[in-house]
Amino acid sequence: MSTLNTTNIKHASSSSNSIVLAADGTCTAEITNRFGRNVLANGAMRVCQRDTSKSGVTSSGYHTIDTYRFVDSSIGTWTVSQDSESPTQFSKSYKMACTTANASPASSNSMRLECRLEGNQLQGFHKGTADAKPLALSFWTKTNEPGVYTVALYDHDSNRNVAANYTVSSDEATNQTWVKREVVFPADTTGAWDDDNAKSATLFFYFDVGSGFKSGTQNTSWGAASDAVTCPGMTAALGDSTSNVFYLTGIQLETDRVTDYEHRSYADELQRCKRYFNMLANPASETYSDDKGRQTIAWGQVNNVSSKYVYFSDIFDVPMRAAPSIYKVVGTSYFRIMIVGGANTTSDFDVQGTWTNCWEVRCTAVDSFTADDRGNAVKLVCFNSAARFGFSAEL
Repeated sequence: MSTLNTTNIKHASSSSNSIVLAADGTCTAEITNRFGRNVLANGAMRVCQRDTSKSGVTSSGYHTIDTYRFVDSSIGTWTVSQDSESPTQFSKSYKMACTTANASPASSNSMRLECRLEGNQLQGFHKGTADAKPLALSFWTKTNEPGVYTVALYDHDSNRNVAANYTVSSDEATNQTWVKREVVFPADTTGAWDDDNAKSATLFFYFDVGSGFKSGTQNTSWGAASDAVTCPGMTAALGDSTSNVFYLTGIQLETDRVTDYEHRSYADELQRCKRYFNMLANPASETYSDDKGRQTIAWGQVNNVSSKYVYFSDIFDVPMRAAPSIYKVVGTSYFRIMIVGGANTTSDFDVQGTWTNCWEVRCTAVDSFTADDRGNAVKLVCFNSAARFGFSAEL
């Protein structure tokens, strides 16, 4: 048995140590494949609790893929979708296709994708301290629109931002090649992120902007935020032609340096996404038929026959970020209240209370229950493929 006596260990071609050995017998290792290094959820675009495609989009919102907010500020009309087009390491991507062009956006207009982050997700960067770490961003793109694009980080707690540009070459656009992009934003020793569940940072992917976003000097280091210092040098204009399309996937944000993408199981990513949005009923995501496609949402009780009120409540399978708001798509006979011997239709959901771990709603039945039904158990059932029912606690 022998012992290797040394101080540190590093590769012959490396400029830094891989393992630093301390005199007390402990060590520090630079492990780049550690679990949990990606602070973003759903970077591989696999979870899509809402519709997988939405056309005619001219407004901002979480239209398709979970945790990614599409913003269209008067630059064209779009179809956004979850797509199977992807690099070999992935299976899904976020697709943005222009269907109505706007080649002359106003100064304040922009078209972008956002990923919002809680302060408690960002504490590992030690922002606002002497130990602040760089923020390493990596992602994959494919598009037919060449030019210079912008990515940026905005600090909501301190009103600071930092931005960087990347270039899609003419060859990449012509061949529509998947390319991995890498950007390392510098550490910021000013303005710590709050350690709470509120919105502390937003990651921006800009695809088209008006002149007001290009009129200053770009904040390539952290500084006071404004539109003018975000996209100087950007030349790409995804909204200037109905032939333009952009695919995005494999987004990772981590400390210090870019590493290989941290692949998580679908179940893990779904749990992370449900903290912000929990779809309890979406028959369109399953094979629907009147006999087999019904989805039970929750069990409840007939409480007040004269007013035809029925109450339903349940516990979230994943605690939500904050007390959520109800998300619903309702219509005639979209939902039914099932009871032995009959079913009453309902489309009125009156939220009685929501908490991070549970919810309660009151429904108005179209048909009256009898006095004998008071206190009986009933269940709320989704009864139409176009119906949606869930809860949102998005940032």
